[in-house]
Amino acid sequence: MPTVNEGDGPREGDETYRRAHERYEQLRTEEGLPIDAGGTRIVTRYDDVSFALKNVDAFGGTLGYNPELPAEEQILPSIPEPRHGKVRRVISGVIAPHRLAPVEPFVGALSEQLLSKIIGLGPVDLVPTLVDPIPTEAMAFVFGIPREEAARFGQMSDEFLEGQFRIVDSGIGAVHPEFTRYVEALIAARKDQADPPDDVITRLLHADLDGEPLSDVAVRT
Repeated sequence: MPTVNEGDGPREGDETYRRAHERYEQLRTEEGLPIDAGGTRIVTRYDDVSFALKNVDAFGGTLGYNPELPAEEQILPSIPEPRHGKVRRVISGVIAPHRLAPVEPFVGALSEQLLSKIIGLGPVDLVPTLVDPIPTEAMAFVFGIPREEAARFGQMSDEFLEGQFRIVDSGIGAVHPEFTRYVEALIAARKDQADPPDDVITRLLHADLDGEPLSDVAVRT
C-alpha cells in the first residue's frame, strides 16, 4: 500500500502550523463575522458561509474594482452590485448540482485509474500522483476540455488565479493572453457545432443576463 511522502511541507509540530490551526479553531468559534487586518470579513462556519452564499446582494467581491474596465471584462469577485448578484445567479444555474451529476462517476473512474497505477509501488508522493490530477481533470471534464489537454488547461488556470489581482486592473487578455486565446477557441468551437456538448461553456453561451445573451467576452471572463 502506498504511503504519503511528506516532502518539505510543514510538520504538525511546527510552531507556524500549530498557531495557524489554533487561529482557525478560534475563528470557527467566534460569534459574528471576524474582520482581519485588511478589513475583510472572514467567513469560516458552515451556517455563515451558507448565509453569505444565499445573500449575494450583501456579500460581494473583495478584490477591488476598476471602473475603466468594461462590465463584461470584470472577473466575478470584482464585479459590483447589482451585476455581481445577477452574474452569480447565472453561474449557479449553469453549475447546479443536477447539471454536475455526470462528474461523480467520472471522478470515481479517474480515482480508480490513478490508484491502480501507484498501488504496489511503495512510497509515493500523493500530491502529484493523486491530489493534483483529480481536480484538474474534473474541471477539464466540466468545461469540455479533452483529457489530453487537461494538464495544459490546469497549468494555465493556476497561472490565471495567481494573477487575479492584476486581472482586476487590466483584464484577462492583458494578464494571460495564451489562456484568453485558448478559451476563445473553445467558445468559437461550441458556436460552430450544430450539436455542441452539454458543458459549462455551452450553457453559458445559452444563458442570459437581464434578458440578453452573454457576450463571448463575458463567457470567457
